[in-house]
Amino acid sequence: MEKMNLFEMQAIAGGISREEYCAQLKKMMCECNMDQKNFNNAVEAYHRNCM
Repeated sequence: MEKMNLFEMQAIAGGISREEYCAQLKKMMCECNMDQKNFNNAVEAYHRNCM
């Protein structure tokens, strides 16, 4: 049986931490080619949950 890493265990235990969520959201906004609607939604989510 394969040993799970911390990220995989957190996903099973109820999601990722706020810090990890914010880091991933910020990375997506910087690196992904999103249309304007999705980018606006990401910005709103970042402001609501990460500031």
